[in-house]
Formats: sequence, structure tokens, C-alpha cells
Amino acid sequence: MQLKKKENNIFEVIENSLDIFELAREDAFERCKREFYRGVVRTVNAVKILVGGKYLTNFERTPEEVVMFEPQFKLKRFWQDYQKSPYTPILFIPPLMVTPQIYDLRPRHSFVRHLLNYDFDVFMLDFGSPTRKDKNICLDDYVRNIGLGIDRVRELTNSPTVSLIGYSMGGIFSNIFAALDEHNRVSNIVALGSPCDISRWPTYGELAKTINKPINLIADTLEGVPAYVSRSIFEMMKPLNTVSLPANLMLNLWDEEYIEGYEAMERWFDDFVAYPRDAFKQFFNEVVTDNKLFLGELVIEGKKVDLNKIESSYLILAGKQDFLGHPDSVKPIVDVISSKDKTYHEVSGGHLGMLAGKHATDTWEYIAQWLIARSKKSNYSQEKKRSLAKHKKRIK
Repeated sequence: MQLKKKENNIFEVIENSLDIFELAREDAFERCKREFYRGVVRTVNAVKILVGGKYLTNFERTPEEVVMFEPQFKLKRFWQDYQKSPYTPILFIPPLMVTPQIYDLRPRHSFVRHLLNYDFDVFMLDFGSPTRKDKNICLDDYVRNIGLGIDRVRELTNSPTVSLIGYSMGGIFSNIFAALDEHNRVSNIVALGSPCDISRWPTYGELAKTINKPINLIADTLEGVPAYVSRSIFEMMKPLNTVSLPANLMLNLWDEEYIEGYEAMERWFDDFVAYPRDAFKQFFNEVVTDNKLFLGELVIEGKKVDLNKIESSYLILAGKQDFLGHPDSVKPIVDVISSKDKTYHEVSGGHLGMLAGKHATDTWEYIAQWLIARSKKSNYSQEKKRSLAKHKKRIK
């Protein structure tokens, strides 16, 4: 009996070994087939890039309409298939130096479309591409133009207030405007990666004082900061990315989703715009080097900007790996604004990743839910509900 048991055990071990070998063989075959396919696609795409141009992808942005056109800016409205939004309209405020397309990178990865899916009425300011002729444009002009844009949004939506969403310097612009606004036109502010206390900005806070004179000399000599200089400065802050990102692209040339994301960001980088001389010097000298906005010493249109006057509901977002909008420099605004409803929240990603990276959808969803909870229903929505109720009664 014991001999038979031993023989059975031996056969079971052999059978199990054969099963494992067969699974390993199948797994190896599938892996080889998968890698062969990826290799072929990678090679084909590499040839397309070398022969046909820089980009493999081609996609359209979210449909928009220019609803206000001024020499220094355009106001755009994004459309979708609904009559009127039940929520407070949203106005995106972009940073300078780059285009506002960071909010709407590509169809399958767009902050704008994410909000449209919740039936928000979405607007965006576009400050255009300044040239040397615009060298005298200063921060005062941008803040004034934000006010003009807000008034146009209120006119089109019949809403007494708007919600501002500002990324990086766009959040700083939102702070300046809301602190100076005497008409309480802003009910909600969302700021992403927007430094407040520059003295707590690791590395760059002190570096700004060191390079202040040469930076101003460059701005005066070139009558502004050209787009190629802006991009070079941004890339120098993360020098390893200039090597690692193209290398990662080559490894992932088989992955359509990866290519779309990579090329969407590359297009955004390629579209860097010039920085007007006076606006750059004013921002770099007063906001960055001297930290005047946080200290309450910044003067815009003859008025001191006091952040303590901000009473809007406020959502502050900081990227855990952000080197520009470092959490240490972003969080202090919680202590200076007067808002009773204020939330500080850290999200995954760096300065770009928090808004446009692979985990950005979590950030968008957090913002959407925060805004929904703080956006009043419009009069139109209430009237629509009443008319629907009457219609139901007639049917009964």
C-alpha cells in the first residue's frame, strides 16, 4: 500500500510539473508574441516620426466659441448639448507664458470636458501671444481684463457670480482680482499649484534674489521674455526630463494612450508664448523676489492687494511632487484669507502632472464635486422644475 502511495505521489508531482511547464511555455509564447507585436509597432511609429514629422497623433479640441474679443485677450465658451447649466458658471484663468490649452489637452484627457460632463457652463480666458509691441502690458492690465471677462460671463449666463479656476500664476491672478473686487463677483476660487508665500518656496525663493539683476537685464534687452527663453528656463528646472522623457517615449511607442498623452504635452510646450516685459519684471521683482503679495504690499491699479479681503469659498490644491508650486509655499494662503469655507488638499503629481498627468482625473473629480456642492442653482433651473411639475400634473 505504501509503495502504491509513493508511486501515486510521484505521478502527481510529474503531472503538476508538466502542467507548470505547459503554462510556462504558453506564457512565454504569449509574452514573445506580445513583445514582437510591440516591437513592430514601435519600429513603424519611429519611422513615421523620422519621415513624416514630429507627431503621430491628430485630434480636435473641445468645440468653443469666442464670445468676447479684445486686443489683449479673448473669452471663449465651450458648448455641449444642453440648454442651460444649473450651476454657477466657471471661468478658467490661465498663467502667463503658456497657452490655456493645458485645461483641454486632448479629447480623452480634458479638464474642460470633465466639467462639461457635469453640465457646468465653462468659459476660458485666453491672453493670446504677446509680442514686443506689447512690452508695456503689466499685471494691472491682466487683472483688469479678468474683470471684463467676468462681467461678460455674468451677462451671458444671467448669473450674479462666477467660479474661478486658476492654475499656477492663474491662481495668483485669481487671488489678486478677488482681493480687489468690491462687487463680490466671485463666489468660488480653485487654485492649483499657486505659490503664496515665496519665502517658503524651497530653493527657488532664495535663487530669485540671486538672479534678479541678470533676469531683469535679459527682459530689458529682449524687451520681454521670448517663448524659447521661457521654455528653456522651465526645462532647466527639471534637466533630467529632457533625457528621460524622450527615452520613455521610445520604449512606449507601441502604446497609443501613452503617445497621445506625451504628444499632447509636447504640443503644449511647443506653444509657449512670450512674456511682456513690464508684466514679467513686475511679477518677478515684486511677487517672487520681494514677496509683496503675501506681505500685503503689492499695489495694483493704485490699490494695495490685501489677501485678507478674500471671502469666497476657496479650494487650495498642491501637488505632492510639485517643485514650482511647492506645498510649503502654497498652503500659507489658508491662514491669510478670510473665507469661512476653505479647503487645503494635496494631490498626486508635480506642477504639470497634478493638472494634466495620468492621475489628473482624480483631481478634476475632486474639484467638480467641490464646486457642485457650492454652486447655486440658477433661476432658469428653478423655473424649469416648476414647468416640469405642472406638465406632470396635466398628464395625471
